[in-house]
Amino acid sequence: MERRHFLSLCAVAGVGASTPAPGTQEGQPTIITPDQAHVYSQGRGEAHILVDGERSNGAWWLGQFREDPGFMTSLHYHYRQDEQFYVLEGVLSVYVDGKWHDLEAGTFAVVPHGAQHAQGNTGSKPVRFLGS
Repeated sequence: MERRHFLSLCAVAGVGASTPAPGTQEGQPTIITPDQAHVYSQGRGEAHILVDGERSNGAWWLGQFREDPGFMTSLHYHYRQDEQFYVLEGVLSVYVDGKWHDLEAGTFAVVPHGAQHAQGNTGSKPVRFLGS
């Protein structure tokens, strides 16, 4: 149930918008503290969504993720949005273009919308990354 809610909030971000997020004014900075993140259990990990479709009025999203060993998404794609990964700690395995890529800490990757992909942790230590 939590995962579905998380995915629905992220899906809204692909819609795009030209108006400022609720409670903000155009051209004004947005500051979101860690205690304001929406936290979701992923079974073998956790998602801290700092900016979701609601906070950005559908323009974008940003989350910090921890995936424990054995976590794996199914093969999927996004209709309207690219997915970005920036690995903070550990190794994130991303399946794209018919092969696995192991992304080490400091690596940035973009999976374009429409590209089938999956990601997970095939290692023995947790992986932490930013996703948008």
